[in-house]
Amino acid sequence: MRVEMEVSMNDTIASLKRNCSLVALQCVTGRDDATVISAARRAGQRRNCGIRTGQLLVALGLLGVRYDVLPRWELLDPRKFGTRPRSRVWNRWTWDRLTLAAFCRKFPHGTFLLSVLGHFLVVVDGRVHDPNCPSRTRRRKVIEAIEILTVGGRIVGGRS
Repeated sequence: MRVEMEVSMNDTIASLKRNCSLVALQCVTGRDDATVISAARRAGQRRNCGIRTGQLLVALGLLGVRYDVLPRWELLDPRKFGTRPRSRVWNRWTWDRLTLAAFCRKFPHGTFLLSVLGHFLVVVDGRVHDPNCPSRTRRRKVIEAIEILTVGGRIVGGRS
């Protein structure tokens, strides 16, 4: 299995099936397509495939972004914490997590790169930036949250 490291002139984020991880990286950094694709490929992403959270963190580092990963206990919904689901069929990763809407209410300031089940998106000052999936995203459960502190030495924002 060979990982393509070169970025061809025809590779743009739009031509790569609007990959959510590439769109999120570009939204956070403001860099051009070739730089974002090159960093993602160096981090281990294969062409037209998704990217894992660890690979995304490596790509953020390669793009000069300082970040802080929020601890998972901050992503728990206090209304469901310690309760059992009513159904026998449930996903233990998402049962007691905050929804995207609840996350935006809890963290109204700052820039965050979020992972929901099978998807990456960006939240800036409580507003969701997700051109790949504009509907139905606010009910999804937040699995991972990465707070963006600085991009290229410039302070993006922080929680207050």
